[in-house]
Amino acid sequence: LSFSDLLSLACCEYAQRLLGSTHDTVDQIASLSGFANRKHLGTQFQKWFHMTPSEYRKSLANQYGNPNEIIRRPFDWEEAERILNEEYLM
Repeated sequence: LSFSDLLSLACCEYAQRLLGSTHDTVDQIASLSGFANRKHLGTQFQKWFHMTPSEYRKSLANQYGNPNEIIRRPFDWEEAERILNEEYLM
């Protein structure tokens, strides 16, 4: 991946977290995650996740109920390191 691809993916992943954990509009999330506008976010989000930001938010609602009530687990650094070592870095 190029640097611009990695940056786009990182911004889309941040937008993905905001879509699932806030009541912010897609326009607000686009701005907060570093995109010029909603259309640019939508294009890049579609590229990485094969759905629009609105479709993603609806899929969360269908799967979990209100997407803003999803409980997020804290990141487990030790488990991540174990997975990386066992599955990817052998």
